[in-house]
Amino acid sequence: MIKSTIAMILAALATTSTAAAPVSNAPETKINPVALSYATEFRATTAEVTGIEQNPDFATSTFVTPDGHEWAICDELTVGVEYLVVFDTMGTDNLTDDEVVAMIPFSAE
Repeated sequence: MIKSTIAMILAALATTSTAAAPVSNAPETKINPVALSYATEFRATTAEVTGIEQNPDFATSTFVTPDGHEWAICDELTVGVEYLVVFDTMGTDNLTDDEVVAMIPFSAE
């Protein structure tokens, strides 16, 4: 039930546009539509973006989850912002094969 609810929320986020103009400095939700299309088991946690490396063709952002694991994705996130991270578990208990499906910025305030 939780897994299908997460999938439905992510699908809605991926296809919904807002009528209001985005705030120029507001962090964006990032969704990997390919990973979302085949993911069947999810887990979610929070993470703070700790760094970003700019390259001529792409950006790599790093973030740390509360369990101490450091992750990287090829996308530009906002350093210092806390995100809800949704992972595809790949059907295993091994965290090292998990794939990031979505990064949703939020304020803990």
